[in-house]
Amino acid sequence: MSQESISSIDSLLETSEKLKGKCWCGSGMDGDVTVCPACDTPFHVECWNDISGCARYGCKERGKKLDELAAVGFASSDEEKVSWYQRIRNFFFGESSKILCNGLLWEAKSNGLSYYNVSDARLEKCGLRHPSPAEYFGVICLGLEGKLSGPARKLYEDMQSDWGLWFNQAYQNKNGVLVFYENPKGVYWETGGYHSSNMTWSNVKEYGLGLPAGWHSLWEIAKRNPQLVKDFWSRDFEELPSIIQTRGGLWIAHDGLIWPVGRDGCGNWYDLNGDYVSWASRGVASSVGKKITTGKKN
Repeated sequence: MSQESISSIDSLLETSEKLKGKCWCGSGMDGDVTVCPACDTPFHVECWNDISGCARYGCKERGKKLDELAAVGFASSDEEKVSWYQRIRNFFFGESSKILCNGLLWEAKSNGLSYYNVSDARLEKCGLRHPSPAEYFGVICLGLEGKLSGPARKLYEDMQSDWGLWFNQAYQNKNGVLVFYENPKGVYWETGGYHSSNMTWSNVKEYGLGLPAGWHSLWEIAKRNPQLVKDFWSRDFEELPSIIQTRGGLWIAHDGLIWPVGRDGCGNWYDLNGDYVSWASRGVASSVGKKITTGKKN
């Protein structure tokens, strides 16, 4: 559909609840307006030209310059550029429900305490997933270092107020070797425990620790298996904020049982725990854009 073929742009805007009369730039639909030929979404002509196409998520006419501009925004310390790209993401997914941070779209608020399988079902229905530990602690590290601002800072602060949070992992202690199952399905709570006889997963990793069941400091884990720390806390132990080095840890469950994994507690504790019943639920979705570089370069 070309601009010339639109007979009543005003009518289209009035009936569009998603747009609420605004372009992705955040301004009302005054002046010259065009419409995407694939999804009939209206834009300012100038805004359409800025990204060479549509800004709507999943549209086949997606703007050719969108990824390029996103990368520029995230590579820059200019908050205005990051804010500009955030407006595009708000246009895709809704301003109040999702926050863009470190290359991912996060639910702005957690959904309260729930069993792992209840949380997983809710997120799947919303087209989201549980975050990996590295994705989650990556945001926490940036927040502790004062590298987040605006909505991303609010996300970090809300994460710190959660009472625990589910991750996309389950684990099993096999005689001192921790086996982690990524994106577990079929783990459910029933009659006093988690059941996993029909569990499936996308990937599995093993980490030798040789430690008994119970809580162990992150420093102790790093001595035994530094790769586990990097894989789950997002950085080498030496590059983590000091508060995570001193107040982070891993709770090892008893042999044989499979437990879904989450962050234990909240605030100034940064533990990974699998021996627990219910935690908060917060989903993520993949996004375009460039992640903020952290830690040392190889």
